[in-house]
Amino acid sequence: MNTEDKFETLSKGRLIVKNIIINPLINYLLPRKLLLHILKTNKSPLLEESIKDPGGWKSIHLSYENTAPESSVDKFVLHYGIFPMGLRNRKRMMTRILKELIHEYTEKGHVNIVGVGAGPGTNVIEAMAMAQRDNVTAYCLDLNDEAFAHGEMLKRRHGLEADRVKYIKGNAVDLDKHVKVTPHIIKLIGILEYLSDKEVADLLRFAHRALGAHGAVVTHSIYNKHGHERFMKHFLNLRLKYRSVSQISGMLEAAGFSIAHEEMEPLGIYSAIVGRK
Repeated sequence: MNTEDKFETLSKGRLIVKNIIINPLINYLLPRKLLLHILKTNKSPLLEESIKDPGGWKSIHLSYENTAPESSVDKFVLHYGIFPMGLRNRKRMMTRILKELIHEYTEKGHVNIVGVGAGPGTNVIEAMAMAQRDNVTAYCLDLNDEAFAHGEMLKRRHGLEADRVKYIKGNAVDLDKHVKVTPHIIKLIGILEYLSDKEVADLLRFAHRALGAHGAVVTHSIYNKHGHERFMKHFLNLRLKYRSVSQISGMLEAAGFSIAHEEMEPLGIYSAIVGRK
């Protein structure tokens, strides 16, 4: 574990309360209508956005930002909800790994990063700012261009020149049309869990073809470690594809990658995986 990550964890006491009291309540005992009524009387932008667009970039952004809560419910969900905590741990882990890869590749020249399903590009923007290397350009692809305006704000916040992060409306199959460079790093964060096995296999094969020699793909697994899956389905209608490290690593190897790095954040929800071409 890298000390700079400052991961969020659950104390033994909080873990016991979660398993014995909270999980049974939200997963089985409280009807969805009652949960929605509680939300109406206790404002929570994170829950509201999660219901409106499950898994969308805005709910991910609100989880990342972890700002002052607007109600007791918002505080509970935002600060102590296991999924937002896991997302923040994932971002800390992934930005550090991306920063390290940027340091490695920039020793040999200019580096191109491509993010697929990247939203505003939060992870890559923060990694570029942390790396403090000028010879890096990122291309963020997403089918929803609504996130791009927020990405422009993030670039300004982190002091990155406008042309260092470029936004493209499209998906992986559009890469050749819009990006006329060979990527050194392809970032697949927060996308595989929404795809079928065939879609993941196709995407990884595409990534392998697109990368330059010795290029890296950065992605992750996701576990239902703390019993949150039923709540996500029941309340948010969010149906994720949970895959283990061995499953994702096996799919990477089947696409032609060798596994260079595997690392789990302390909550046990996300594991970072780096594949090398």
